[in-house]
Amino acid sequence: MIKTLKTLKSFRKVIKSNRKVMIKFYAPWCAPCKLSAPIYKSLAKRNVDINFYEVNIDDAPKLAEKYKAKKIPTFQIYYNGKLKRSVQGYDVPGLLKLLED
Repeated sequence: MIKTLKTLKSFRKVIKSNRKVMIKFYAPWCAPCKLSAPIYKSLAKRNVDINFYEVNIDDAPKLAEKYKAKKIPTFQIYYNGKLKRSVQGYDVPGLLKLLED
């Protein structure tokens, strides 16, 4: 299940998890974001050991700015509060690589 993050407080809380956390920054009007949505949803279903979240940059622009989501979609993977890797744009191979580490 993919959960939505809207506040800095909730974002900080989830990335400090001792599990891997994948976060997608997107916008509902973004064509590449729409293309990547079913892939992200499928990855969330198949990788139950990873917590999946999304941030709508229109609803939470400060989060997008603070966590350097300059292009959308941006996918970031965190572990123990630290950013491990990030991929920007519609990059399916890059997105899959995030899950390998």
